[in-house]
Amino acid sequence: MDDTKTTDNTHCQMKIVVFQQGGRGESKVEGIRRYGNGRFDVTLITIDQPLPPVVDDASEYLPERIEADLVLDFLKHPDLSHDLSLLCRKLGIPVVASGKKTVVEGTHTPPVCCALARHTELAPYSDCFGAPEFDVTLKGGKIEAIHVRRGAPC
Repeated sequence: MDDTKTTDNTHCQMKIVVFQQGGRGESKVEGIRRYGNGRFDVTLITIDQPLPPVVDDASEYLPERIEADLVLDFLKHPDLSHDLSLLCRKLGIPVVASGKKTVVEGTHTPPVCCALARHTELAPYSDCFGAPEFDVTLKGGKIEAIHVRRGAPC
């Protein structure tokens, strides 16, 4: 059973496309599916063929069109990441590229996944995932319960 689907038709799922190399996005996809409470439809695209040190034209490796509300970039090759950000900017799709140095408009580059701030354009993803937020219930000066409101997808 695919746990990214929901039978609750009261809300629309956010469509997320994850690009990865070397399995870098798999734990994040698993976390999104596990902790996203059915709010996300996730597609994983893996680019694992051998690449030259410099990729002048990434169109050979990236799709022409991306149907998504959000793209997550877990690619290793900097040229692919840069061209993915440019493609998404052209298509009007925001990108989260944790740890990347790109300055392409529309690409969010927190140092790590769990440092992502809330952004209206990234909601509901950034409502669920990013810098941790939690509630702690104390009883008699001791922790009785912890409820995680927001955390890293991994």
